[in-house]
Amino acid sequence: MGKNPKGLFVTWIINWLIKPFTMYGIASLFFFVIFKTFITPDLATEYLAGAVLLGAAPCTAMVFVWSTLTKGDPAYTVV
Repeated sequence: MGKNPKGLFVTWIINWLIKPFTMYGIASLFFFVIFKTFITPDLATEYLAGAVLLGAAPCTAMVFVWSTLTKGDPAYTVV
């Protein structure tokens, strides 16, 4: 990890500082604005919480993409 931590840092930053807030914004737009007439406010809030959790959950494919973009070791980054 000491030799090439860049891939891990990029993945951590994207997963925990960018994705949850981006998903919150996208989910809010859809659940509270676009589909407002179809979803009750209580249900929209529950969907919003689920969307934020889903947005924060890293997936293996995304880890490979960020690792490749930073010229890191994909196998190391997945671990």
